[in-house]
Amino acid sequence: MYIHLHGHSHYGLLESIGKVGKILDKAKELGFDTIGLADYNGMYGIMEFYSKAKKMDIKALCGIELTLTTVLAKTPSQYQYVTLLAKNYQGYLHLMKLTTIANTVGNGGLATIDIATLKEHADGIICILGGQRSLLASQLDDLKTGESFDKLIEESIKPFQEIFGEDFYLEITAQDYKLETHLELSNEQIMKISLQTKIPCTITSNFHYINKDDKIAYETALAIKDQKQIRDSTRRRVAGNYHIMSDQEVRDIMKGNGFDDKTIDELFENNQIVADSIDLVLPKPSTPIFPLYKTPEEFVKLYDKAKDSLIQK
Repeated sequence: MYIHLHGHSHYGLLESIGKVGKILDKAKELGFDTIGLADYNGMYGIMEFYSKAKKMDIKALCGIELTLTTVLAKTPSQYQYVTLLAKNYQGYLHLMKLTTIANTVGNGGLATIDIATLKEHADGIICILGGQRSLLASQLDDLKTGESFDKLIEESIKPFQEIFGEDFYLEITAQDYKLETHLELSNEQIMKISLQTKIPCTITSNFHYINKDDKIAYETALAIKDQKQIRDSTRRRVAGNYHIMSDQEVRDIMKGNGFDDKTIDELFENNQIVADSIDLVLPKPSTPIFPLYKTPEEFVKLYDKAKDSLIQK
């Protein structure tokens, strides 16, 4: 059965919609016992997602999509997302560390991370490269010759392979080529890289909302974020369908795109391998743990001097 390795909730802050509980309800409705969440730039929804999924006997795949940049603190010229999933608790801790670094150093509203920092915190993390708005997709758009294709593999694929080893995967997107025409070449190139490098390729439909008829609500959220009117001809419009698709929907789309049953089964199996390799157990939420902060001595003295006058009588 197809597994959504990652998708997006309303914690994506107007880049996606769909409350966590409703996402899990839809997963249950479609017969999924596993589903992933990897919102853009933040892990705000992960604890809710994990806790509610556990109560519903659904395996939660927890992650994030961060923007890769060549130099930390330098804003990339375009979206260059990389998907990171926590393989275990150690990986979850590293994801939180990476998220903190990305959001405290990132520029222009993008949570950015560089590959050197990623390498420092790679233990227990599964890395998936590919799909729309990803680092790999942006690089493939710039390809002109076969020579540059080989160079891309050497310079942009192998470093990830060296960092993550067997926990590194490529990814193609399950969207109708008649609607998302640019994906045909992109998916073809990623499949080619997979065959050439022997890096397993996974597949995603990349959900950003729950039901198919939620699309206009999603586009409205994008317009609000971009500060545009819904009737504005320049607002962002979505060509494909980015709801939570059923197993059959994904299979039908890929067949319509020219993929045979054997290839589709292999892609689905790779998704299953990723999901099976994840064994994440998070501790029960307890009393909030606040950071230790040593108050400067001058403020301690000032407080001691003025505290009695601060108390209302």
